[in-house]
Amino acid sequence: MNTTVAAVNKDNLSEYPQSICFINPKHELYHKKVEWLHDQFEHGLKIKLLYIEGQTKPVGFVEYLPGEQCWRAVDAEGYMFIHCLWTNGKKFQHQRLGSRLLEAVETSGREQLVVKSFGSSPMPRLRDWQGELEKYQGLHIVYSRQCPWVARFIEEIKPILAEHRLEPVITELQTAAKAQQAPSVYAVFNLIYNGKLLADRYISTTRFQNILKKELV
Repeated sequence: MNTTVAAVNKDNLSEYPQSICFINPKHELYHKKVEWLHDQFEHGLKIKLLYIEGQTKPVGFVEYLPGEQCWRAVDAEGYMFIHCLWTNGKKFQHQRLGSRLLEAVETSGREQLVVKSFGSSPMPRLRDWQGELEKYQGLHIVYSRQCPWVARFIEEIKPILAEHRLEPVITELQTAAKAQQAPSVYAVFNLIYNGKLLADRYISTTRFQNILKKELV
């Protein structure tokens, strides 16, 4: 199977709309992710798309950046950190798609070794996200635009919150440093009630309502 890898950057991002997690470019949250990406490209973020010969849509996607700029509650200075890795597993199973993307990331990392040596860097470690979690009393939603699906979800649940007369404190993590101090490892999305982490990743509105019924209403 012949494959090619396309490197996406600020100059050609508009040519690869699938880079925005396959959200319709007409959706308002698509453009918020675009804004976030343009800012993060300046901090070393990279996106690569994997194509199979004869296919017009990518069958794999990886987003990564230097560890010190990662948007997770992790201390990974001196390493490359992968935010997202996706492959089309249903149609192209057992074709080493994920491995080919990781090889592309490793190649990119080796190119950077000419400038910066990672050899003496300490091992990555999780930050004290549980200690941060205890600080959040009441109902909180903490998120970032690193994942456009999460940013979209924040808008989708506003009618549900209004229906139940709930007014959570909604906090957007606007820098990598803030994301590294998030109250969960994943950092991109945190639903918290009185120091308890109810959800730490993107969930459906149905799942959100079920959590509210169980924990709050």
